[in-house]
Amino acid sequence: MMNERVAVNEFVRRQTKESGKSFSSQLSFKDIPLHAELQMSAGYFKEGYRQGVRIVAAAADITKQFTCPFVKIDAATELSAKYVQRRPNEKYYIQVRAKTGTLLPAGKVELILYHHDVLAENDEQSTTMNGS
Repeated sequence: MMNERVAVNEFVRRQTKESGKSFSSQLSFKDIPLHAELQMSAGYFKEGYRQGVRIVAAAADITKQFTCPFVKIDAATELSAKYVQRRPNEKYYIQVRAKTGTLLPAGKVELILYHHDVLAENDEQSTTMNGS
């Protein structure tokens, strides 16, 4: 990647406690890209599945500040299933979620970075550099 600066796009901003995705209630959308930049400069990354995609390993102290959407289930766990789509132009899929239980801490965090050109291919280049 030519540009080593990292920014957050709208897809990432949707990753909140209510979203059912991994999230951090302790780190801001300014903290996370700064951490990615530091990790890259220290060499803690690998190239992704294609040019313009990079996978950055989060440090252990940062990983502890993330929660994943997984819940340890047992016979008493209530589940719900819905037929949903992520965005209007995408295919539907069956989403199963636990209605009860405690979210688990993340065991590993990888920050997936996409070059602006890769995002533009699918009109997902909503990235801004201002953080917040």
